[in-house]
Amino acid sequence: TPQEMKIPGSMGNLEMTQKEINDRLRKQQKFLEGYEARITALIDTCKQNNIIPVFVTQPSLYGHGIDSITGVNLARAKVEDGMNGELLETLLRLYNDKVIDVSRTKAIPLIDLAAMMPKNSLYYYDQTHFTNEGAEMVARLIEEKMKDILAGTY
Repeated sequence: TPQEMKIPGSMGNLEMTQKEINDRLRKQQKFLEGYEARITALIDTCKQNNIIPVFVTQPSLYGHGIDSITGVNLARAKVEDGMNGELLETLLRLYNDKVIDVSRTKAIPLIDLAAMMPKNSLYYYDQTHFTNEGAEMVARLIEEKMKDILAGTY
């Protein structure tokens, strides 16, 4: 059964200091090296088998902006205990930036869906999972970029 939509802001707001955010980001750094190594290994395996991978960054509802449906400030919204939308977006950006950097270094196609996807609760039923409308939007955005990628490759 489909999960019930979590309405942005239903958990209230969570103000976080820059120090709190920086502390969480520092703790996350130790995981980024392994993540980068796994992405690199995946690309290398694909290339060794004549496969051209296409990476896609992960968008999120939360982060800087106001949800046009609920009017909620998506940066200040409490996402879970100890995390607001700003922190979630910043953490996710660390991983998306690794995907972008490795894709550029290895010269493989990348679709920066995180930069293209609107921050609107119509498209998400939680932090990162899409509603039916969101899945349709993702499909349209990726289709458009894949046309360009395939036209340049084949």
